[in-house]
Amino acid sequence: RYKDRSIYCLTNHPQVTGRPSRLLCLKGIIEYALKYPDVEFMKATDYVEEYWG
Repeated sequence: RYKDRSIYCLTNHPQVTGRPSRLLCLKGIIEYALKYPDVEFMKATDYVEEYWG
C-alpha cells in the first residue's frame, strides 16, 4: 500500500552492492521507486533535520 510519509531505509555495503548482479538489483529498486511522483531519496541526516528539526 501507498502511505504518506513512509520510510524505506536501505543500507548497503559497497563490497556487496558493488557486484554487477546486485548493482542491477539496486538500480531496479531505484527506478521502480522513482515512478512515484512523491518519492525522494535523502541521507538519514537530511531526513532527521527536515522532519524532526
